[in-house]
Amino acid sequence: MPRALKSVNKCHCNCVAFEKLASEISDSFVRILPDQTYEKVLSALEKIRHFFGVDRCGLLLIGQDSKHWQVTHSVSHSDVPELPLNEILANELFPWNREQLLMHKPVIFSSTDQLPDAAAVDKKTYHEWGIQSNMTIPIAVDSSMNYCIVITSDRKAFVWSEEYILRLRLFGEILVKALLLSDSQLRLSVQQEFESLVSNISAGFVLTPEDSIKDSFYSWFATISAFFDVDGCSLILFSEKGPTPVEDYEYFRSDLSLSSNILWKSLFPWYMSQLLNGETVVIKSLEDLPDTAENERRFFCENRISSILLMPVKISDTTIGVFTLMCLTSKKLWPEKMVKRVQFIAQLLFTGINRHRINEQLSKRVHEIEKLKDQLESDNITLKNEIILHQQHNEIVGRSQTMKTILSQIEQVALLDTTVLILGETGVGKEVVARALHRLSKRKDRP
Repeated sequence: MPRALKSVNKCHCNCVAFEKLASEISDSFVRILPDQTYEKVLSALEKIRHFFGVDRCGLLLIGQDSKHWQVTHSVSHSDVPELPLNEILANELFPWNREQLLMHKPVIFSSTDQLPDAAAVDKKTYHEWGIQSNMTIPIAVDSSMNYCIVITSDRKAFVWSEEYILRLRLFGEILVKALLLSDSQLRLSVQQEFESLVSNISAGFVLTPEDSIKDSFYSWFATISAFFDVDGCSLILFSEKGPTPVEDYEYFRSDLSLSSNILWKSLFPWYMSQLLNGETVVIKSLEDLPDTAENERRFFCENRISSILLMPVKISDTTIGVFTLMCLTSKKLWPEKMVKRVQFIAQLLFTGINRHRINEQLSKRVHEIEKLKDQLESDNITLKNEIILHQQHNEIVGRSQTMKTILSQIEQVALLDTTVLILGETGVGKEVVARALHRLSKRKDRP
């Protein structure tokens, strides 16, 4: 058989085998759970790597803003180093590649010598990473997501057949669609978890007795930290007179306790000035800190803070506190949706605390009112029992409580223009009382 015919037959057989493999992989993604998708994708990539006999196979994501790269999934031969997984890679590493892929053009070479002069920077990066041959194919599934399937060979040069480009693109679409479906399901699940978290905290503020609210914060903050997958969080409230921490609540997985030290304006002017202006401070890694944030950098290093999000809590346009999430062991991306959720949680916590404060103040005032009411009632009783005489009664010598009562009655009745009947046994002083009544009455100058 002629050599050319053998080559065609071999290529045809390989394409049929690849299509069979792709079909098997596609079937394996039917009815899988969202949390199984990641492992399934890795298994599929490993089968592709093994099929071609190359060193690496992975998925690459170009950010929506096209300003960074990220290897989301990768498998590799045991003899070659792995690609930096889930790390943000700068565009400066592969500027020519980025332009080609964003125009949905594949980047394929068997040797870096085949790259054009415009790809000099890319070529240097490939050499540093030890990559001899590469096939990167863009996958058009969602206009907002730019995925690529990447296959590389380090240990030997690899000649790529154009027959596989279309098939690999279709294969990549299977993987990416599975990831997008899983991501959609996971987002729905996360949204439900977030709503449950908000509901539980809101109910906690309503149902928890006022004297137990502060004790509940530790468990709430532990739940918040677990939801956002951070090592700790804190809420620090300022004095009414200015940005001086006066009240703080916190939770940390380790024995670290930063408390309100992290928010002294004089110590950390860089991010405090932003927070007081109502701006959120997002630090994915210490590299994000500018040169002017030397104090902040030193503090983060001393306390092993790798990543931090500081959210101002505001009333109108005034910052009255700061809610903080931080990671101590790893860098963390803070997507916009997460930042909005953090903002919602921060405002919810402050609203609950403020309500608790108002309830405490109302309780104190009610207690004070009850105390004043009791005192007033007591004073009333005392006044009722106290007999005050307004006239001198020289003819009547007695000063006992009984006599004071009689004298008070004489003074009250004397003012009335009415007939008075005085009863009593002989010798008790009816005439003396009658003279006293006459003397105090309006008829005192008449008989």
